[in-house]
Amino acid sequence: MNGVVQAAAHDLVDVDLGFTPATNLIAELRLDRLDQTYQRLDGHRYRYTAPAYGYDDVLTVSPEGFVTTYPALWEAAV
Repeated sequence: MNGVVQAAAHDLVDVDLGFTPATNLIAELRLDRLDQTYQRLDGHRYRYTAPAYGYDDVLTVSPEGFVTTYPALWEAAV
C-alpha cells in the first residue's frame, strides 16, 4: 500500500473496499484483515457473514450484481 509491502496480506485472495453507498467518506486509508464469507443463495440473494462485526444476514443484489439491500444498514433508492 503506497509502495510498502503489506506482510499481513500475503495470503489474501480478495480485497474489499471499506465503504458503502451509504457514505462517500473514507476516514483513513489502512489495510485490515476482515474474515468474511458470501454464500450464494440464488440469482439475487447472498448470505454475508462478518464474525468480527457480529453481522450475518442476507444481501439482495440487482441483476448487474450491485447490492441493493444491506439489512439493518441501508437500502438502495429506486
